[in-house]
Amino acid sequence: MARVTIKRPVTVKVIVTETFKAAMLASLEESINEIDLQLKQMEFQAKRFLADLEKQSPQQVISARSQIESEREKRREARERLLAEAQEVAKWEIGQEVTQGVVEGLVDIGIGDDLRKIMATEIIVKDGIVAEIREGNIPEADGEGG
Repeated sequence: MARVTIKRPVTVKVIVTETFKAAMLASLEESINEIDLQLKQMEFQAKRFLADLEKQSPQQVISARSQIESEREKRREARERLLAEAQEVAKWEIGQEVTQGVVEGLVDIGIGDDLRKIMATEIIVKDGIVAEIREGNIPEADGEGG
């Protein structure tokens, strides 16, 4: 029988444990603190830079202020995203499965194989250890023919 090897997406899910949740929250907090530090450093450096620029080339101050403010805004937006993510992680319940990402895997397929089942593969991880590999988990059809 003819067979071919293809790449397929494999969803990686994590079972939330106290350890995992705490590590995620700590990582997010560390990233938020890093952005806070960057913002403070930018503030200090911007004041010095703008003061020097004012003496040397006053006409460039407006443009420089605009660029600095744009960089500050990018960091503030990143901080807000991280805060929102931390709030979401804080809501996770122990034992809940959360999607961590998608990787690619190779699989052999042949005539007569149900491609939907082959493509519906998940790896379940608990505290860094693969706890389960699920294949063929097809979500219930939602009114579509098939």
